[in-house]
Amino acid sequence: MRRWILLAALALVALAAFAPHTLWAEGAGVRGTVPDPPEGPIFPQPESVTVIEPDGQATFRVVLSRKPYTGTVVTVPLALDSDECTLSTDQVELDETNWDTGAVVTVTASADDTLDGIQIAYIDIYTATSLDTHFDGVDSPVDVRVSVIDPRIVQPFIARSWDNTYWETEPNEEMEQADGPIPHGTYIRGRVSSENDDDYYWFEMTGERDVTVILDQIPSGQNYNLLLYDEYGAQKGYSAYWGNTPEEIVVTLQAGIYHIRAYPYGSGGSSTPYRLRVWYK
Repeated sequence: MRRWILLAALALVALAAFAPHTLWAEGAGVRGTVPDPPEGPIFPQPESVTVIEPDGQATFRVVLSRKPYTGTVVTVPLALDSDECTLSTDQVELDETNWDTGAVVTVTASADDTLDGIQIAYIDIYTATSLDTHFDGVDSPVDVRVSVIDPRIVQPFIARSWDNTYWETEPNEEMEQADGPIPHGTYIRGRVSSENDDDYYWFEMTGERDVTVILDQIPSGQNYNLLLYDEYGAQKGYSAYWGNTPEEIVVTLQAGIYHIRAYPYGSGGSSTPYRLRVWYK
């Protein structure tokens, strides 16, 4: 009998070793299965924020995948890789009272004299320390991406309340002058007034999405093309139907800033506006 009891105990130990995500339910006297979410034991929500100079703010939270053991604290250091913005704290603490709601961190844009359009910064979520071994020595698999916008360079849209349409703002002939951000699903009106009149726009994705960009209502007798670039100027999409056939780009994009270029090809421009739209799912 003792031999069977010993074998059974060894079997239970082996079973526990092969079930690393099975945790003791505190105070319940029973076992419960709590799998880690795909983000990892420590992760930010959201993974991307935007702030506008000189002092615009945004917040994110650092969250845990499960409740720490009673009486333990998980300390998570934070660090910025840029002086374009600042953080409200350089570390957060999470325990049994706030592990799921998270510790809030405020990001504030820094005022400077440099005209630099859109700058990207990253907040590193470093290795945590805790008496709870599930979190001690663990860091977040993702960093927080911060888009810092200088409104002196980035052009706003002119809203037309009577037709619920946004209109381009000139000059926007270069990527650094791009109008934006383009609101999801909103129609944008613009004019290509000459053969040298390029129109640039920008929008931001906070995560991976399927994106559609459509340029339509191209004036009769005109031929406009459509290009899509990432924040580094790499081409991500292209549409070049002949004549005034609508142009369309369908592409899967990751989190980031993207620029749209609408431009004439072999046509002299028109005073009649075109229509641009971006939406994603």
